[in-house]
Amino acid sequence: MSVRIDVHNHWLPEAYAEITQVPGYPYKVEIRPQNGMKKILFTGPQGVINSAPHLTAYWDWEQRFADMERRNLDMAVVSLHPFTFHYTEPAEYALQVHRMLNDELAGLVRRHPRRLRGLANVPLQDVGLAVEELARAVTDLNLCGVQVGSNVNGVYLGEEQFWPFWERVQELGALVLIHPRAVAGADRMGQYYLRNLIGNLLDTSICAASMIFGGVFDKYPGLRVCLSHGGGQLPYIIGRLDHGWKVRPECRTVSRPPQEYLRHFYYDTITHSPEALAYLLARVGADRVVIGTDYPFDMEDDSPLDKLNQLPLSARERNMVCGDNLAWLL
Repeated sequence: MSVRIDVHNHWLPEAYAEITQVPGYPYKVEIRPQNGMKKILFTGPQGVINSAPHLTAYWDWEQRFADMERRNLDMAVVSLHPFTFHYTEPAEYALQVHRMLNDELAGLVRRHPRRLRGLANVPLQDVGLAVEELARAVTDLNLCGVQVGSNVNGVYLGEEQFWPFWERVQELGALVLIHPRAVAGADRMGQYYLRNLIGNLLDTSICAASMIFGGVFDKYPGLRVCLSHGGGQLPYIIGRLDHGWKVRPECRTVSRPPQEYLRHFYYDTITHSPEALAYLLARVGADRVVIGTDYPFDMEDDSPLDKLNQLPLSARERNMVCGDNLAWLL
């Protein structure tokens, strides 16, 4: 049995409130009741910027390791809570916060080297600063890569302004986990938690399409990029993108049809459906799929291996998904 590794596992340091109080900047973290539960609120001059449930699981590692064992997982690739991207704040502020967060994460990994790996944060609203912090995180802190948002203040990652970032990622051989944030259409998905249920998948899909049509993989074919939540809708709408590439001049920005770029991505298993996971594996191959949980959120997949075990995979394919693919990437 291969080592079983979770690529999509979130963390927030207990010191986050102190880390965000950078002298000279009017931002802070508060803990307040909201909608019947205790919330962590990141606030600025205009009020609340981001919020998240106050969960002790963020920093209770005894609980976290027990939950990993209950899921039969040996290792987690830890990334920071998505509201710590800080893309809407001044880049110099975000850089200072990210440096402290990355230092905390590196220390956590050093304390648990057999159980954890870490993905850094970088201030992508300033690509030059992001490249500097990425290099420090990978070469000095020994983090294995970086988590980035699906868009940076409405700009998706296939745009040419991000090419220096992708170039450095490829040079470093860093793993990139793309996580949805500030999703498109959020103003029309206020009911039924649709901002997450649909919006997260939508924004990941837009980001992936932007990278394909933007020619990112033609220019940087060695990138190691993992899409959250089973790739959003990308694997399931790729035929439509192909058709657009054939008939629409706006889509003829790359020399190959979009389906030929599907295997430039990796995909986590968070589909919440064995049938959808089976389709994903058939579409992209077992060598491009990795275990993900989205721990410790309520939308996590609590039993990813159980869903995988329902599928008619060979032992080799199962081992690839469970850990061999990620072991190679890391």
